[in-house]
Amino acid sequence: MSALQAARLNKRLCPVVVVAEGCGQAWLFGPNAQGQVMGSLAENQAERLLQAAVDQSSGLLARQRLTDL
Repeated sequence: MSALQAARLNKRLCPVVVVAEGCGQAWLFGPNAQGQVMGSLAENQAERLLQAAVDQSSGLLARQRLTDL
């Protein structure tokens, strides 16, 4: 998942999170490239966590929201 996150990030300033889902479960990786995969989570729980980050007013606040998980 770290290779996918690095390819997607590609020097962007905004936070990037990679999500893998299957069998009703989800795993999250990012925005910290040195972090660990978070999961397994129920898909709707992962959706709520990510939507809360997207709803933040800036990329910095979104990154902080995701890092605090």
